[in-house]
Amino acid sequence: MSDPYKDKRANDISHINTLRFVIGSLILTLIISLGINFIQAQEPEAQRLSLPPELKYGASLSTGKINSWEIYNFTGAIYQQLNTWLTNGETDYIDNIKKYSALFTHRFIAQKHKEFTKKKNRLELKDRQRSLSPLGDYSETDHCGNYHDTCVKNLGAGRWKVWLDINLREWQQASKDTLPYELKNLKLRVPFLVIYDDTNTEYNPWGLKIDYEFTNEIQKISLEGSQK
Repeated sequence: MSDPYKDKRANDISHINTLRFVIGSLILTLIISLGINFIQAQEPEAQRLSLPPELKYGASLSTGKINSWEIYNFTGAIYQQLNTWLTNGETDYIDNIKKYSALFTHRFIAQKHKEFTKKKNRLELKDRQRSLSPLGDYSETDHCGNYHDTCVKNLGAGRWKVWLDINLREWQQASKDTLPYELKNLKLRVPFLVIYDDTNTEYNPWGLKIDYEFTNEIQKISLEGSQK
């Protein structure tokens, strides 16, 4: 017959060992958690690094600041991608609006959707190809083909007006057996409104969005007599 006192002692020892294991596990988990929090606390916060487009004359590095050349370069690069139609504007244009939607405000998306519908109804998209490129330094002064201080105006409250001087070209292919023929070759100055918005940094690390295209202020550019 078993000794009840020995059985009770064995049960007490087993219970104590179980408690020791549980407490040890909790302490280990707490140590690991504190270690992870400590490491994360030592990591520096993400900062905006800004370098001017022209470095050969020397430059200073700025952090946590949005400079005018960033606004210009952002607007030009994104607008160029929006207006790159490789095969068929009827599909490429709407696909680009969706693809870059994180870089546009709702107002700009609505503006582009309206333009898309208008062009589609006028048969101005089907089988059309489009390219857009900056005009570059086509003039000694007063140009926005490359970055220039006068091409970006700070309106305050995280808003900027930006002017781009661009070359917009379009082609259309009549049939699969023929080469595309040119429909447009325009030199234009296009103004935009750009705003600061860092609500979606995962898909928009720049923290900038194109808010509006001032279509009623677009100007044609004549290169006659303006070449260097």
